[in-house]
Amino acid sequence: AYEKAGSYAALLRQTKAIFDPNHIMNPGKLCF
Repeated sequence: AYEKAGSYAALLRQTKAIFDPNHIMNPGKLCF
């Protein structure tokens, strides 16, 4: 379960970096 969650979190982080490169949307949420 942790491996799947870890890869999902990494995917979310990469996706967020594309859409929010300046980290202005929800800073500090989802451990980003």
